[in-house]
Amino acid sequence: MANELKMSCARRTAGGSSVARRMRTQGDVPAVVYGHGKNINITLNLHDFTQLMKQMHSEHAVLTLDAEGEVVNVLIKEIQRHRATHNIQHVDFVVVDLDEIVTVSVPIITIGDADGVKNYGGIMEVTLREVEIQCKAGSIPDDITVDVTPLKLHEVLRVANLEVPEGVKILADPETPVVVIASSAAEDSAASAAEGEGPEEPEVITAKKKEEEAEPEAPKGKK
Repeated sequence: MANELKMSCARRTAGGSSVARRMRTQGDVPAVVYGHGKNINITLNLHDFTQLMKQMHSEHAVLTLDAEGEVVNVLIKEIQRHRATHNIQHVDFVVVDLDEIVTVSVPIITIGDADGVKNYGGIMEVTLREVEIQCKAGSIPDDITVDVTPLKLHEVLRVANLEVPEGVKILADPETPVVVIASSAAEDSAASAAEGEGPEEPEVITAKKKEEEAEPEAPKGKK
């Protein structure tokens, strides 16, 4: 956990859809904190929570919530959004111990200019943008960074090539492609032309038919 993310919130006792609607019109969002023997109904300031999320590389980061003096470490379990506006309607937090093992997904960040792209006109295709990991809650990395600079044309970087901090285990299949350096369509066409490859000429059936029709009939024998 590279950056500590903190937020204060208020406890609430009243519930129901009408109360929730009134809270939203006031710029607040209802939320609940549960797990490890706790079940706390809270209210979040929507602006503060939105700003906090902008500091997060993903929604799977540990937050420290101060619920009127009761401080808990939590992970975001679910964010419910409005179907049409996508505005946040409700948030579920689950309490975690910083030493407990959790399973979360973190983003994969690529840096550098691949050799196959920079020097040979290839195209970089990122086929996996996040990966599921397992580690202590207090050690969740913001992201997994991979330097693509050495990748040559037609090379593939796989999950097995990702480097993660000590204590972090990647759960994805090691053979899963993450980055592929492919040749461009123009290069493929040029290579085909250089090798003399090309589409086969279609058979001209009509011409063949005319030739057959032009053949004279054999003379019939006299009776």
